[in-house]
Amino acid sequence: MHPGLVQNSFARHLEIAIKLDPRFGEAYFNYGIVLMNSGRYADAAAHFARAVDLDLSPDFLTASLISFEIHANEPDAAVAALQTIHTKRLKHHASLHWQVAKFLDGLGGSQDAGAQYRQYTAEAQ
Repeated sequence: MHPGLVQNSFARHLEIAIKLDPRFGEAYFNYGIVLMNSGRYADAAAHFARAVDLDLSPDFLTASLISFEIHANEPDAAVAALQTIHTKRLKHHASLHWQVAKFLDGLGGSQDAGAQYRQYTAEAQ
C-alpha cells in the first residue's frame, strides 16, 4: 500500500475520532502530526494547540509543540507556547527553554533569548 494512502486513511480516522469525541486530545495531537507532515503548518499548529488546551500534557506533547514552532520558523509562537505551558502548569523539561533561546539567538532576538536562557537556568536547578 502506498504511504500516502495510509496517511490519508489515518487522517480520515482521526477526523472521525475528533467528531465523535471533541475532547480526545491525542487525536488532535496525532492529526497535527499528519498535517505537519503534509506541509499544512497552520492547521497543524491549531491541532497541537487544541491538544494542549485539552490538558494533554505528557512531555512528548510539550516538546513536540515547541519543536514544531521552531521548525515552522515561528519564534513568537514558540514563546507563546512556552507561556501557555507555564500558565497551565504543564510538565516540561527545562531544555525546551534552551532550545527556544538558541532559536531566538539565531534570529538576532538576544533580549528574548536572554529571558529564555534565564528561565532555563531557573528550572534546571
